[in-house]
Amino acid sequence: MGEYKLTEGTSIMRVVDGVIMAIPSDPNNLERREYDEWVARGGIPDPIEEPTPDPEEEAREVLRVSAMEKIITNAGLSEEEAAVIFPRP
Repeated sequence: MGEYKLTEGTSIMRVVDGVIMAIPSDPNNLERREYDEWVARGGIPDPIEEPTPDPEEEAREVLRVSAMEKIITNAGLSEEEAAVIFPRP
């Protein structure tokens, strides 16, 4: 990991001596000003790490969707009815 790392939100992550700090998106915050100056000098933060997919979770989702589709088909539900009964996240 480099000096700074992007997060999914507006804060920036920084590790100093093994301690993880979240730097808020506040121009009055000293750590944020130091980060902004570092970027202005050409610093590039590490990108957001994409989570590694869990194969078991993916398999459960496939089974869940398959079961929902069978229920919808067998019950003869319209798309609107199915959306009420099985709202998508």
